[in-house]
Amino acid sequence: MEHKPWPLIILAFIHFVEPLTKILFYSFIYNVSPVQIIESLFESDSAFELFNFFFLFPIAGIAIFSVKKWSLPLFLFIEVYVLIINIDYLSSLYQTEQISLFTSFILFGVMNILIVTYLLVPAVRIAYLDPRIRWWEAYPRYHSNIDCTINNSITGKIQNISISGVFITTNYDLPLDSTIQIEFNFKKKTNGLNLKPKVLVLNKYDINNSTGYGAIFSELTKDERKSMKMLIKYLDKSNATRRPPRRGPLDFMRWCVTLFTTGKGLFLK
Repeated sequence: MEHKPWPLIILAFIHFVEPLTKILFYSFIYNVSPVQIIESLFESDSAFELFNFFFLFPIAGIAIFSVKKWSLPLFLFIEVYVLIINIDYLSSLYQTEQISLFTSFILFGVMNILIVTYLLVPAVRIAYLDPRIRWWEAYPRYHSNIDCTINNSITGKIQNISISGVFITTNYDLPLDSTIQIEFNFKKKTNGLNLKPKVLVLNKYDINNSTGYGAIFSELTKDERKSMKMLIKYLDKSNATRRPPRRGPLDFMRWCVTLFTTGKGLFLK
């Protein structure tokens, strides 16, 4: 799995649409239109109460989706805060015997507790605490197969490229940890792209009787960075093969089938 995990996307989405689900819920319970519910809120609630109603859970959704160190503290603060500000409301529902509403909010609270528990499971929590676990944050790498010249004399081929680096194959030896210059030799029209960036050679691989090198860009000028972004954009628009592959409409269904048939895909492993 090389994209942001589906469970985090689903939980973030649930929080994004929470204000809408509340409006629809109240509309059903009180048998009035959603527009009437919204009008009632703006007539009776203060600006602070409106903020709580419309923005608290979407902010929690942003925290879930962002997967940063600040995400969990912010999310937990919102969950605890929402529980505290609704205690009196729940108490009044119970005392006035509005059992349906009371039960609904209890179930809603149980769901929130389950979500909190899920995010605090070590296999999930670690992604929020350790950036190295977030494999989906790596830049997409595109198959390119572009001829190149290394240090103005050595021939090679750029097999794939990302915004951060390239993978080059060549029959010549390139010292590791050395900085080299590569010139992109485009065969097709490239709208004035003239790329001669410097790269730092990091890794060496033997592939199909040729040697491959992984390298990262270094000392890029402003124009080179702009040209590199244009090239990546061109490769993306031309549907060049990339890693990770693009997500399609059926990916979510495949994840659901895998989850329900094998139990895999729920945790970030």
